[in-house]
Amino acid sequence: MGNLILLHGWRCDASIWFSVAEQLTQAGYRVIAVDLPGFGKSQLPPESFTLQDYALTFAQFSAELELGSSVLIGHSFGARVAVKVALTKPEKVSSLILVSSGGWRPGYRLGLQFVAKLLKPIFSLAFLRDLRRKIYQLLGADDYLAKPELKKIFLNIINEDLLAAASAVRQPTLIIWGEKDDTAPIGFARQLQAQIPSAQLRVFPGAGHFVFLDKPQEFIRQVIEFCKEKP
Repeated sequence: MGNLILLHGWRCDASIWFSVAEQLTQAGYRVIAVDLPGFGKSQLPPESFTLQDYALTFAQFSAELELGSSVLIGHSFGARVAVKVALTKPEKVSSLILVSSGGWRPGYRLGLQFVAKLLKPIFSLAFLRDLRRKIYQLLGADDYLAKPELKKIFLNIINEDLLAAASAVRQPTLIIWGEKDDTAPIGFARQLQAQIPSAQLRVFPGAGHFVFLDKPQEFIRQVIEFCKEKP
């Protein structure tokens, strides 16, 4: 049936997928959940690491395991990596399943960099750190603080807007989103669908950003149906 490669989001690791992976394995697929560099049990990458580096690292991993062309299922940050792999190493990707994908928020990158520079000297004192975190959370930027060792890499990642580039994706693509996702609102899903030729969009009522945890059976059903549709 082919390989299903699961790519996690920021602040997560491969274990976030384990329950989904188990059920997809029982359905007959070869499923591999990956710890991306800097997460889980993987090594910390250099501060200069970019989205391109994540994509090339995955391509090397795929070559070493002789995976061939695989279905990439990416959540949030992992979906960004999946898109980048599809663009730079298309022979590694037979199709894409993008789940609550990050990377499409207009003005977010510049805004976060401005806020980071502004707040750093103001909130360097220990007793103000909790307030600093609350401000980032209100801005939807708490990922920036969640992995202190990856702050520069996080800025590298969000400095690359993949929305326009996504129009060059040629692999069959399924976009899955939670109706109540307050991290990546549903409008981003529709923008992404409009950019990727022939992309399908499935919106799960009542689900949030972690749609595959909120609605696991529906998620698995959609993945299996999509994979069966492909030649």
